[in-house]
Amino acid sequence: MKTTKKEAKKKIVEKLHALSSKFPIAEDLIEAIGKFGLFSCEAYRDCYGRWHLSPYIAYIENKRRLWDEAESYYIDEGRLCFVCIGMWKWWYTRLRNGRHFVLLQFDIEDGSLIKIVPDKEIDSFWKGKTTNEKRKEIRNLIKAKEKKCKTKE
Repeated sequence: MKTTKKEAKKKIVEKLHALSSKFPIAEDLIEAIGKFGLFSCEAYRDCYGRWHLSPYIAYIENKRRLWDEAESYYIDEGRLCFVCIGMWKWWYTRLRNGRHFVLLQFDIEDGSLIKIVPDKEIDSFWKGKTTNEKRKEIRNLIKAKEKKCKTKE
């Protein structure tokens, strides 16, 4: 049975929620997705807490550029911005926690997580882990959340 776009979006949101323990900014991204869906542009929250979309067409169909463009950051106090890219059957986003980040590539047809690219920093945030160990930590956070949800059912 084929996954609907609504089901795929729900799976992506569940994965982002699982990552919010390591990257709290994921909860804000989930809020923006709730308002706009899997947007492919810049979404920002103004000083009143309202979300807005702005056109962001700075990328060309070049995968390397996509990774560079997907971003999350604070413009200033309380003004959060996400740049997410939807292209072909993928959706790209970046979650940050201070100087640390993880780039994520999702399949928008089935909600699966295709690729994880963590930052290169090695300190207490990652507890000295290698890139592969960081990827495994991200996948384990998602698996733990999925297992928890299944036991509730």
